[in-house]
Amino acid sequence: MVAASLNGGPKRTASHISAAAMHRIPMLNPDLSMVHFTSTTTGKSGKRGIVHQAPLPDTDIVIVDDIQVTSVARSVCDVARMGSLPQAVCVLDSALRVGVSMAELRKQCARMQRQHGVAMLRTALTMADGLSESVGESVSRVAFVECPLIPVPELQVPVHVVVDGKSKVMHGDFGWRDVHGVLRVVGEFDGRFKYHRSNPFGDDRFPEDVLFEEKRREDAIRDTGPLVVRWIWSEAMQPKVLHRKVIQTLRAAGLIH
Repeated sequence: MVAASLNGGPKRTASHISAAAMHRIPMLNPDLSMVHFTSTTTGKSGKRGIVHQAPLPDTDIVIVDDIQVTSVARSVCDVARMGSLPQAVCVLDSALRVGVSMAELRKQCARMQRQHGVAMLRTALTMADGLSESVGESVSRVAFVECPLIPVPELQVPVHVVVDGKSKVMHGDFGWRDVHGVLRVVGEFDGRFKYHRSNPFGDDRFPEDVLFEEKRREDAIRDTGPLVVRWIWSEAMQPKVLHRKVIQTLRAAGLIH
């Protein structure tokens, strides 16, 4: 992206997936083989890059690492227009999580009403939620929407537990309550081991230490009453597999028949 920007000239602004990458916005399976720019004057496609022709007001242009790129709100809305529903929801969730407001995203959407893919953006905006703390959680949430048997879960559900004799509040990724408001099922997405084994946690802990802590965390949650269902990347990316796993737990908890 940096190299392409140096050759692009001042009339091109890095945009779409390339701009989102420059902003360090988490995305679901982004195609990084092409660099993307937006120009207000002309558009064209090449072997390694695409120049999109579209209006680009000054308010949509920022500087990241000395490179002219579209703003976070503009970038993620462009990405959402180009991909699948899970990809769109994931990138919008990521933007909300880093501080972009829903009002900003809706404003961008309104300005894109005549552009390709805006219907996908509109649909994804109705589902976007900054409480999803990872791409995996966002993908899982989209999968739940596709299954009418699975009730809408509560996100980042608080669970009051006792660990080592001390009371504390933990948060489950997803929670399902009964008609009386009692938490019956906690759902946890765990994608920590997707990329590599060495230091996948961003700190100095060994994987086995983290697994031990996760086991203690899960046991503490179970001790308060709810069932815990956990899934990994391969299951999140196969909705039918995820549906079966979650439905089984919801039925065991008496939340669905």
